Amino acid sequence: MCVCRTATYELYPHEHRRIEAGVVKGISVAARKQKGRLMQQQVMRALLEKFPQLEPDDITSRSMGASGEDLLLSPAARKLIPYSFECKSLARFVGHNYIEQAVTNTPAGRTPVAVVKANHKKPVVIMYLDEWIKTL
Repeated sequence: MCVCRTATYELYPHEHRRIEAGVVKGISVAARKQKGRLMQQQVMRALLEKFPQLEPDDITSRSMGASGEDLLLSPAARKLIPYSFECKSLARFVGHNYIEQAVTNTPAGRTPVAVVKANHKKPVVIMYLDEWIKTL
């Protein structure tokens, strides 16, 4: 991060974006929350489609800014879906490079998966949402 006399800047590989009062100029808080809400709803719809025996209120999206899991599962949903969800919608995510490389290298009829590990961290699995839903 570079600091000059009039503003603070975050330095990215190919751009210089101005930060004012902790908010990226041009991206409103409401727009960021809407992106997150849409991501939660996409995951919720995919799970409800996968498990038609669930009622729509068995999986609900938590309001933006609330602490805890992003999707709330009823006891019936928890029996079918043993996962806790944190949903993120980002402008850029380097993980897409890894899964795209996996897609390029995956033979026909196989499912691409990228496994990524940072120093001193546990490995993380990256795969497309629709492919992961099929595994449930």
